[in-house]
Amino acid sequence: MKSLNYYRTLAAEMAAADRGRDEMLAAMDAMWQTRWNLPRRVAELGWLHKVVSTDPHDALRAGTRVLSSQRPRIRLTVVGGAARATRRADAVEQALTWHFHQASRRRRAAVLRDVALSALLYDEVTAQVVYLPHQSAALGGSLPPSARRYGPFALLVRNPRQVHVRYSDWQAEAVAFTRRLSTPEARAFWGPLAADLPEEGALHLTDYMDLTHRVVWAEPEDGGPAVEILRAEHGLPFLPWVAQVGGTTLADAPEHQRVPLLYSVYTANQWEIQNIVETLLTSEAIAYAAAPRLKVEGPTDSVEVDYGEPGRPAWVPPGHSLESLSPPGLDDGLAQIAERIGQRMAKSTVPRILQTAEFPQGTAFATLNLATESGIKALTPYKELAENALAEICYQMLAWATLASPPAAPSPGPRLDPADIDLAHTFIEVELTPDVPTDRMLRIQAAALAVEKLGYSKRRALEQIGETDPDAVLAEARAEVEEAERN
Repeated sequence: MKSLNYYRTLAAEMAAADRGRDEMLAAMDAMWQTRWNLPRRVAELGWLHKVVSTDPHDALRAGTRVLSSQRPRIRLTVVGGAARATRRADAVEQALTWHFHQASRRRRAAVLRDVALSALLYDEVTAQVVYLPHQSAALGGSLPPSARRYGPFALLVRNPRQVHVRYSDWQAEAVAFTRRLSTPEARAFWGPLAADLPEEGALHLTDYMDLTHRVVWAEPEDGGPAVEILRAEHGLPFLPWVAQVGGTTLADAPEHQRVPLLYSVYTANQWEIQNIVETLLTSEAIAYAAAPRLKVEGPTDSVEVDYGEPGRPAWVPPGHSLESLSPPGLDDGLAQIAERIGQRMAKSTVPRILQTAEFPQGTAFATLNLATESGIKALTPYKELAENALAEICYQMLAWATLASPPAAPSPGPRLDPADIDLAHTFIEVELTPDVPTDRMLRIQAAALAVEKLGYSKRRALEQIGETDPDAVLAEARAEVEEAERN
């Protein structure tokens, strides 16, 4: 097996290849977190008050809300399978749905929300599917028994800025994951394997994994020597990493292979211009707030103005005149530029109807429905990316289950029986249903029409309208009919 220095060099080369991508993703983070600094020349003007637009953040929140407000529908199809195999697939599908939601409850943030946000913000989703019995064995049994409360799986959605992936034309070949953490955190996770770490201080821990090997090491932030934690063959027939990218492969540079929701805003520098214009417009209004309102002409300054009761007169001595001044107006040019940039950003991100749900009074239902559906189509590339990433997560959960032996202390919930899983003939599909009021009603109407006019299967129709367990729904319906007939 190669030396630790070989893998350190390999990870450094993978990080260097993604430098342009990381710069773009850092800009995406700044827009999401509304972090912006005034340009140096502008900041020198003492009368300015910094204004940061929240339009990019609001667009991302709206897209995440639309894609993650409904539970994902997981469907398994056995290609060329008989009826018995289909029934087994239904049982596996229900068990997989249960384990996915339990693994999501284990985390501080929901898996679906993080996957949707990562797809929109970075146009890339990276995640680890951890099988806890295997992890416990790898760490010498140091995993606490309470970790099994939420089932045998942990789904760790990672920030793509920390993950560097080497792709081939066939698949992801290797992953290098680097993050900063404290020594106690590293010891708590890696247990006895982290015994050689320094007593205290921050670390940069790198977890490298390819199709055959896994190598983990930590480098102290103060510049000390690297400490090897793990270097061995992992023995798995798959790479337990989910690395899905949207965008395009027509570009050579990694920063142009991803096309996040805010890509055009970033490349055209629209957010920077909008912030500068909004800052100048707001600062001008604040600076003129205390502008003079009266002009006095005369040899002295003895004119008295009493701002008491409305309508009271001002006493002007002989030889003096008092004239009212109009308050300064806002710069119409700046206001028009700010409005135009805001409209362009809305056009290239998420339509405002999905952000605020505001529409003119008296809008026809058909018009509202068409505008909503058109707005959702703007999210289609990111919806498909999130669905593909979730489907790959489900596939790897099944792959872990086929390798697992029954643990000594079984986890709660339904067990994924390897005898029921045929990965070679199983197609996994995950559907994200946007949270749109008109969507479910239209699905029900279309399904009912298909059953009535086309002889469509009721079971398939129930799946189309979002039922995750159509057999149970049909069984309940039959039971209700039988009970009504008896009565």
